[in-house]
Amino acid sequence: MNLSPQDNPKSSSNDSLRVLVERLEVFTSGYLEQAEKMNIPLDTPQILDLVDRAILTVQGVEQAMPYEQTVQGYFLDGMLEDLLTQPESIYEQVTTPEGETVYAPLSPAIWLDCLKQFRLDLLKLSRS
Repeated sequence: MNLSPQDNPKSSSNDSLRVLVERLEVFTSGYLEQAEKMNIPLDTPQILDLVDRAILTVQGVEQAMPYEQTVQGYFLDGMLEDLLTQPESIYEQVTTPEGETVYAPLSPAIWLDCLKQFRLDLLKLSRS
């Protein structure tokens, strides 16, 4: 389940995208710390697979490859579920047709751009 590296974000501004990617980095590091405390081995390919699964889910692609029924599999499944709910607590400013500026939940397109950028950053880290 790999996405091509050319699947890169284009529709979000770089500054706001960077803030969201940093949020994903904090999210992931928190889970990595928990995994370490629980003696659950996780490596970069597994995190990349998790991000790929999130990207495919946001794109509406049905997936029939659940994680193994192991402690590690349950951990990754919970992490994926939590990752997919992150946009529910992130808001962006939007302008209504009447010209009013309001806060609305993060759009799926921006969240997808964020996940793709995070994936690219992970790939760069894994190659260095």
